[in-house]
Amino acid sequence: MSKGSLVLDALQVKLGGFKLHDISLSVEPGEILVILGPNGAGKSVLLETIAGFHRLHQGGIRLGDLNLAQLAPEQRHIGFVFQSYALFPHLDVLQNIRFALPDSERSRKQGVDKANLLLERFALTSLAKRRPQDLSGGEKQRVALARAMATEPSLFLFDEPFAAMDAQIRLNLSEEIRLMLKDAGVPAIFVTHDQLEAQVLADRLGVLHNGSLIQSGNVTEVFSRPANAFIASFVGMENIYEGTVHQILPDGAIIKTGDCHLLIKQQNFSFLLGEPVNIAIRPEDITLGACSNSGHRMSNEWEATIRSVTPFGPLHKVRLEAGLSICAYVFKQGENGMNLIPGARVKIRLPAEFLHVLK
Repeated sequence: MSKGSLVLDALQVKLGGFKLHDISLSVEPGEILVILGPNGAGKSVLLETIAGFHRLHQGGIRLGDLNLAQLAPEQRHIGFVFQSYALFPHLDVLQNIRFALPDSERSRKQGVDKANLLLERFALTSLAKRRPQDLSGGEKQRVALARAMATEPSLFLFDEPFAAMDAQIRLNLSEEIRLMLKDAGVPAIFVTHDQLEAQVLADRLGVLHNGSLIQSGNVTEVFSRPANAFIASFVGMENIYEGTVHQILPDGAIIKTGDCHLLIKQQNFSFLLGEPVNIAIRPEDITLGACSNSGHRMSNEWEATIRSVTPFGPLHKVRLEAGLSICAYVFKQGENGMNLIPGARVKIRLPAEFLHVLK
């Protein structure tokens, strides 16, 4: 089977009233593309189309020097891990994995060793003789992942494979899968709605919405410089404000939002004076500190009133009022003498370099 880059060229698919619109992207050997998007965006349809389960209406799909659109699903040599497990109920865990091996390896010592290694890597050794009906949802999905790895395909497709697992197992498996995919050296597309999972796995991200690929780039580009307000909200920029361009500067602008004027540091600022815009900043990029009597005040710095404090793993999620309603994250070890209780006053700063202007 050919090995090489996966290339989608202006792919279009129509399913009832739903349509994938002109999807063009490429995934290099050894690269992991993570597709993010809300329910109904077309993420699963995209994977199923690449796998050959839906007919193309327009465009092309190539893998290396092969035209996949001309091949039946079973001829494409794709490792597909579904949300459902698709395990053989009459086979135990080890047999399910060994069944995926090439015929030449299935009954030989090489195949047995490979299957046992996969059992170990996916923490399944103690479950080797159990059948799928005796496994939890998370255990079944780990078997499905191990089986996909056993096929040594030319392309991997993952459709939210960790959905049935708890948070810590998801994180551990995300790290393990990334290492395995790098070892395999073939293109991989991973669909998820989990932002942490995406950041752990991705070399590159794509955001799908209403059947269209609306942004792609590396993790920093998509999470810190989203293309529009929808993407900003979807990737966790809880602080999004409507405003207008009040003044254009050599290296940014002043944006008026409500009664506040925010300094933005943004090279090649492309908006016009008076133009309506959205401003966004991630909660972790906001700085909080104890109030002081110093008369010196930095740009985008005010006193704010705490409205609520919520434990959020190693963080406090703090909601504040400072002329704008603001959400900030504060590490529990880094409170710097602040009195983080509702009603308390703190100093808040929105660093100009982390504020992002978008449509």
